[in-house]
Amino acid sequence: MSQKLPDGWSLRPLGRYCHEVVNRNSTSEDYEVLTCSKIHGVIPQAQKFGKVIASKDRRRYKAIRRDHLYMIRCSHGTVR
Repeated sequence: MSQKLPDGWSLRPLGRYCHEVVNRNSTSEDYEVLTCSKIHGVIPQAQKFGKVIASKDRRRYKAIRRDHLYMIRCSHGTVR
């Protein structure tokens, strides 16, 4: 980390406070498909592309809850 932390702060691994939850859409529920935009964050896929481009078979898709933290590795930097 290149920036100095404020006095009294310490760097801790994220895994100390949260863990990965993987809920697959195994029943093929018709959930709204989301996507991650570099500018807008997590948004409906249809909003970003003008249509849903996801596969019709969504059983392997991850289903996330509204109260969960969603994280993604981005090759183009951070999500704002």
